[in-house]
Order: sequence, then C-alpha cells, then structure tokens
Amino acid sequence: MSPDPVPTGPSRFELLAAMRAARFAARRGLPLTVCPYDPAGSPRDRVLARRWVAAYLAEQPHTPGSVDYTA
Repeated sequence: MSPDPVPTGPSRFELLAAMRAARFAARRGLPLTVCPYDPAGSPRDRVLARRWVAAYLAEQPHTPGSVDYTA
C-alpha cells in the first residue's frame, strides 16, 4: 500500500498569509507589482499570486496609473 500523496498546493495558512501581506501592501500604498509570488512560476506560486493580487485589489481598487511598470 502506498502512502497518501503529498498535497502540492499552498496550505490554508499560506493563502491567509498571502492575503494579509497583500492588504498590508495596499494600505501602505505600495504598487501592485511588489507581489512576491511569480505568476508564471510553479502551480503553487500561481495560486498564491492570484490570491495576493485579488486581496490587494479588494483593499485598493485599481486606478489608472497605479501599476508601476518600471519594476
């Protein structure tokens, strides 16, 4: 009998931490591009990036010019 497969996605704790960090960044006025997760990376990173961006935009809705393209 083989052991149970190891989950590959982020844990609930990681998802909550990503959301909390995004809200913190939005409240401090940091640009959306400071997201620490690679949206083109592993499936785990993509999920975390998506959750981070969603939480950021919920806290600070996008306005023209708010994305810093110089980063």
